[in-house]
Amino acid sequence: MFSISLLSKQLGNAINQGSRIIARNPNLIRNGALVGGGAVGTIAGQSLYSQMTEAVNPIDQEGNINPMGIIIILVIVAVVMYLLRRG
Repeated sequence: MFSISLLSKQLGNAINQGSRIIARNPNLIRNGALVGGGAVGTIAGQSLYSQMTEAVNPIDQEGNINPMGIIIILVIVAVVMYLLRRG
């Protein structure tokens, strides 16, 4: 088992080394934040797209009927019919 003082010393050294790297490369944080933000946005977008397609699809992955998907499709058809009659 490690002693707390040894772990604290190693953590202090790691933080010190990290601060020196950041001081030498000021754009490192900005670039890392941009890459991290882009990755998070991509993952969130993919998850949202997957959830939306599952919600709109009238038949789910197991082959069962999805009532919410049928309702959404009926609403879309009703809106299109209304717009066609109106215009």
